[in-house]
Amino acid sequence: MTISDVTATSIRLSWSHPERDDIRYYNIEYRTRGSEYSLETINGIHTLYYTVRGLSPYTEYEFLVTANNDVGRGPPSSPATITTGETGGDINCVFCLLLMEYVTIDDFN
Repeated sequence: MTISDVTATSIRLSWSHPERDDIRYYNIEYRTRGSEYSLETINGIHTLYYTVRGLSPYTEYEFLVTANNDVGRGPPSSPATITTGETGGDINCVFCLLLMEYVTIDDFN
């Protein structure tokens, strides 16, 4: 997973999947790092990228991506961690590759 375009209230996630033919959609799950609260979920993503908005400024978040097919939900990606920018200005990183992981989904069959 790659994190880019980091601002005070949003980040862009992108990922890859080697065998996309059977994938119906992706989910993004996230929470503030170290939080014991349940994950927020964004369902039904049909692309290999997504901009998560409505985040809190200068806050560290963990993000996971899962793929879904006709059989069910695959295992989550390795978590990616990023701190959003401060309210005064945007970081606007082109490639904030703090944790670059490729999403790999096991065969569901």
